[in-house]
Amino acid sequence: MSNEVATTKGGAVANRDPIDTKIAKIRTYINENRQKVADACISGVDPERLIRTAVMFLNSREIKQTSKTSGKSVIDCTPASVLKAIIDCARIGLDPSFGRAYIIPYGNEAELQIGYLGLIELAKRSGEIKSIVAGLVHDGDHFVVEVGTHPRFEHRPKFQGNGENFLHVYALAVFDDGRFEHTVLSKADVENVRLKHSKAPTSPAWVKDYGEMAKKCAIRRLCKTLPLTIEAREAIDFDDRRNNVIDADFSVVRPQTARERVDESLGRDKEPEALAAPPAESTEEADDDAVDPDDPDWFAKEAAKIQESLQEKEAEAKI
Repeated sequence: MSNEVATTKGGAVANRDPIDTKIAKIRTYINENRQKVADACISGVDPERLIRTAVMFLNSREIKQTSKTSGKSVIDCTPASVLKAIIDCARIGLDPSFGRAYIIPYGNEAELQIGYLGLIELAKRSGEIKSIVAGLVHDGDHFVVEVGTHPRFEHRPKFQGNGENFLHVYALAVFDDGRFEHTVLSKADVENVRLKHSKAPTSPAWVKDYGEMAKKCAIRRLCKTLPLTIEAREAIDFDDRRNNVIDADFSVVRPQTARERVDESLGRDKEPEALAAPPAESTEEADDDAVDPDDPDWFAKEAAKIQESLQEKEAEAKI
């Protein structure tokens, strides 16, 4: 690949690294759309800091080297898809740094993927969870798990082994009142997730950070039993649908209404007739329940309406 020709201030001709050209193109596009990032930010997220973090990520040595050797890094993706991934970061309140979230290339499109530390941060936003940890269990570790009326969970690692030769992986959440929830997966369980459910089972994340991805599998499984905020549940479900082969297939069948998304998040079954009835085609105006992706409060508003309806039904039942 030949270097681009650029003109310096003095009029001299200089060669410009094509990698730097790609980064400059994406950075320019991001700067031109800074307001879109700012508009998408939830409370507590600084859009300027988020943009700076994303640009630093694009300029990292590893990203540049991957692009140079294989041409399959984030900077080889379309600027529009990189911007969309940053906007997704803004909407869920996670920036692509320190393992909380990653911007991953799929072909020439960039997508956001939540890291296991990001899952922990989302789960703790409920205010009911004191701490969440994930760990790998290796041969020789003291590892005891007991369930029943007197549950017990103990792990005393010997700090031997690496992120690949573990026997089990677990996630443990401790609540403010001392209760705890946990999940334990074998390495075979993790492999099943990687091979059957991951959209990119041979991605650098799985190849280079197998142990970290295993922790994410455990935390994701644990999150299904935790009292998450609606926003956190929505973010995790969104990450599942986008990065999970099976969920991705179902997500394109038809758009979900806000009510259906709340039912799914709360684990409520749909009415039998609703399952049998096909989506009606109509030329009339869109359903009032249709989700507005640009309204960050839409999901919360719909959940509040459903909760009010449930309270009314409970009150009627008591009469």
